[in-house]
Amino acid sequence: MTREQLGTLNLVFALIILAAALGLLAFGSNKTVGIALLPVAFANLTIGLVNRKKSNG
Repeated sequence: MTREQLGTLNLVFALIILAAALGLLAFGSNKTVGIALLPVAFANLTIGLVNRKKSNG
């Protein structure tokens, strides 16, 4: 896999995790899990953006 593909995969995972975290915060009974997932989503987002930027030069 190229860096760009890995970056795209990380961005997809970030969106899925972010949606799950926000869904848990909005509708879930266990808000702690939603709060704990937010940094994971933002870490994946950051890694994905860095990988995509590095692949473009």
